[in-house]
Amino acid sequence: MSQREYHNYLLTLKNVHIAIEKILQQIISIQTAESCSKCDNVCCNVEICRESIDSAFLRFILGPEITKYRDDTGWYTPEMGCQLEFGRPLICYEYLCSRLKNKRIDESVQISRKIISIYSNVFAKKHILEIDNVSKIKFHKLKQIIDELKALKEETSKVLKRVA
Repeated sequence: MSQREYHNYLLTLKNVHIAIEKILQQIISIQTAESCSKCDNVCCNVEICRESIDSAFLRFILGPEITKYRDDTGWYTPEMGCQLEFGRPLICYEYLCSRLKNKRIDESVQISRKIISIYSNVFAKKHILEIDNVSKIKFHKLKQIIDELKALKEETSKVLKRVA
C-alpha cells in the first residue's frame, strides 16, 4: 500500500470519527434538559481538556482547531460550556454528572463506550489515545477500526433519528 492510500484511510478515519462525535453531541443535547454551559458546578477542567492536546490521535482529529486551546481554561468558556466541536477527550462522552443522567442518556454513554472499545489495542496493546504517532497503526487494524466506526456511525444516526 502506498503512503497516499494509507493517508486517505487516515482521513477517512478522521472524518468518520468527527461525524460520530457531532451526532453524539446532538443526541446528548436533545436528551439532557439542562446544559453544561449553565452549570454553576462545572466538572470540566483543564486536566481533562489537556488530553486532547497530549494525545497524538486527538491532535490529529483536531487539526487546526488545536490553536483555539487555552492553557488556563482548556476548551471551556464560562456560560458557554465546552467550545470543542470534535476531538474531545473520550471521557467527555462517557461521563455525565448525576444532574444530567437519566435512562434516555444511557444510550449516549453506551455509544461512547463502544468508541473507546473500538480504539483499544490498536498498536502494541495500547489504546489509540496512548500511541505517539497515528501512522504506527497497521493497515489491517486501521481498516478494521474504520469499518467498526462506520457501523457505529449508522447506529448512532439511528439513535439520533429516534430521539429527535
